[in-house]
Amino acid sequence: MKIDDRLRFGALRTFVAQHRRRGLAVLVSDLYDPAGFERGINALRYHGFEPYVLHVVDRADAHPDVAGDVRVYDCETGEEREVTVTPPLLEKLGRAWADYQTEIARFCVAHRVPYLVADAELPFDEIVLRVLRRGGFLR
Repeated sequence: MKIDDRLRFGALRTFVAQHRRRGLAVLVSDLYDPAGFERGINALRYHGFEPYVLHVVDRADAHPDVAGDVRVYDCETGEEREVTVTPPLLEKLGRAWADYQTEIARFCVAHRVPYLVADAELPFDEIVLRVLRRGGFLR
């Protein structure tokens, strides 16, 4: 596999190229990537960085307040699709979202990557303070 294959998105490729001195790399992301979240984290690890994952989540992704016929737009791929939202579909979405969160946490634990879930509703400065406190940098 070529390095370009491991570094699919430009921001990460630029980061790795510009930072020759390896160290801590805090990845702040919703981790939605059609290629999978693992590739980005592994690219940082492969290039000698110590990734810390700050996973920004919006709980509405798991439980959207929609019903009936809607047009769904995927901002990652640009695809649009007509969907009829029913209670069983919403339940299935909620389970899939929870499973995805569990998968990310397991991956991070297995690879000894610090992982923190941050609610998108929280102010960014509060999230940063939580990270610093959790890491033992602040009390």
